[in-house]
Amino acid sequence: MNSLVCAATLPAGLGGGLAEVAHDPLQPGDQVFRITDGVIDAHRAEGEDFGEERLVALLAAQAREGFDATETVRQLSHRVLDHLGTLSDDATAFLVEFH
Repeated sequence: MNSLVCAATLPAGLGGGLAEVAHDPLQPGDQVFRITDGVIDAHRAEGEDFGEERLVALLAAQAREGFDATETVRQLSHRVLDHLGTLSDDATAFLVEFH
């Protein structure tokens, strides 16, 4: 699992400077996963953030089990909601598989 490294930007239409463009060649079967910070920063008032470590572990487990993109994002959504109880920030995730 590799991270595509580029500077964070504001969402399209909300201003800010030009987005940095990053490149990484894809091979058939590669997956591109994107999230908003609401996924990893999600936390209960008395608890810890969902966190990047928990996210990476979930994605690795889903890959080992051979789950497709739809099931992986569905499972992630359930885990984040279970962790939070209710959403107080946007938590958006999508996973695309390159063929």
